[in-house]
Amino acid sequence: MFTMTGESGPTLAETAVSADGTAQISWWEFLLLPGLMVLQLVILQDPIPLTHLFWLDEIHTQLLVDDPDLPHAATALSQGVDFNPPTYFLLARLVTSSGIPREVSQRAASFGCVVACCVCVYLMARDRGTRTAATASALLIWSFDVVQSRAFESRFYALWMGATGLTALCLHRATGSPAFRWRIGLLIGSVVMCTVHYFGVIALGLIAATYLLQTLINRRGDLRALFWMTPGLILLFTCIVVFYRGQRSALSVATWVPAVDWKTNWQFIRELVPMASMSVLTMAWLILPRRKPAVGQAAHGGEAAAKSGGTPSAIGLLLMPFCLIAFSLTVQPALISRYGAVGIIGFAIVTGVMLRRLPNWCSVAFGIWFFASGLQTLQFQIDRWHRIEARHSAIIARLRQIDGRPLLLFESRHDMYPIVHYAPDLAPRICYLALSDENLRDFHSASPFRIVERDVAQRIEQFYPKYRSFPFDELQTVPRSVLVAFRNRKDFGKQLEGFSVTQLQPQIFEVVPTPLKNLAQPVQVSDSRAILREESR
Repeated sequence: MFTMTGESGPTLAETAVSADGTAQISWWEFLLLPGLMVLQLVILQDPIPLTHLFWLDEIHTQLLVDDPDLPHAATALSQGVDFNPPTYFLLARLVTSSGIPREVSQRAASFGCVVACCVCVYLMARDRGTRTAATASALLIWSFDVVQSRAFESRFYALWMGATGLTALCLHRATGSPAFRWRIGLLIGSVVMCTVHYFGVIALGLIAATYLLQTLINRRGDLRALFWMTPGLILLFTCIVVFYRGQRSALSVATWVPAVDWKTNWQFIRELVPMASMSVLTMAWLILPRRKPAVGQAAHGGEAAAKSGGTPSAIGLLLMPFCLIAFSLTVQPALISRYGAVGIIGFAIVTGVMLRRLPNWCSVAFGIWFFASGLQTLQFQIDRWHRIEARHSAIIARLRQIDGRPLLLFESRHDMYPIVHYAPDLAPRICYLALSDENLRDFHSASPFRIVERDVAQRIEQFYPKYRSFPFDELQTVPRSVLVAFRNRKDFGKQLEGFSVTQLQPQIFEVVPTPLKNLAQPVQVSDSRAILREESR
């Protein structure tokens, strides 16, 4: 149990232990990690982490969150407008009702979830370690690129991390006093874990399996605590029945994620496993003298282990990257780093366990290392957000300079959706260039990513017509159009046979049918496309 005191913290040999065997926590320790993370934002003095414009996946979020008709939004989610369970979208509706700009409010909420995850790791590491060791282990999480990029994003990954940290902490304390409080937290955390991402069940299984193994081997803990996780599994099954099957039917391929090979496996591991810090920490563990358990820990060691279940079962999460590799090899490719971000919690727990037995200066050194690494990573994210916004601003400015009102076609939804969202004057003329299967073979070798892009664009147009698609086969009926490529492409002239293609700037091309094509029999199209075609004259 936490005891709120105002006294300065003891050394390792003097660690204060409360009646249930857990460390006494000073009130200011709850502010330590949030303070350090906010300090990095202050040091860099750039508001863009909270204010940068929404990108493609965040636009998906806004479509469902801003939909005034909740049943319509639920139907859209179940039919493939997004591909996740509904909990995050429901909670985001509450956040947007605050009146604060959506970018700021939703990103601040995501940042708070990551802070909560780090605090939960700190509390687990503090049970048998010093403040410096616990701080270093929590700062390790914040130093990862995949964590920081999701901490300022209007998506569910930050909430998933916060719920995973809460679940691990509450299971660690579920047999302590008062047990009911921790079990309620365990219930809430496990429900959120399983209903914000379908892979939440893997993370929950790793935590539960580790706790079960520890309990059976050490004869400590209480297996009844695991029953408080079952509502999460029940709700996950409900989400699979109500949402997942319809979401899968929206796609004509299994996934957009590239096929697995040894190169992608290695890159995935590099993004989620802190190999540098773990290597240095292992060498320090082998070389430096290790200290004996603290006096307070020796006196209460048996009781603390019985109450808290020994080493936090969150340590099992370090297997998350390898579980996703196994999933990718046996079911379908899933090696996207954000899908395994919760696995970093396991490595943070390992770091805390190792540091608590090393000299205190090691914890200080690692804490400084992780803080500096987190600051560098945050600067990298800021530079990336500025580059993306500059590119979109340049595209918008160039499109506004083009004479007339040509049809504006986008090869990629990554550029199209943010521009439709933030340039309402251009939005009525913007469409996604939808390629048929034959076109996809010619343009992109039938890339699964492009197939998913097209399938999702068509499904979103069905529920939110503002984001229109325009079939490539009907492009010959448009006297003049402007095509925005995903990246700098120089081969459109060869691929657009029968059209005159003029490059206006690296990403933007003017497309005009040749006279021979212009004489072809026009294709019958819908009224909305006819209006667009007429406006392009």
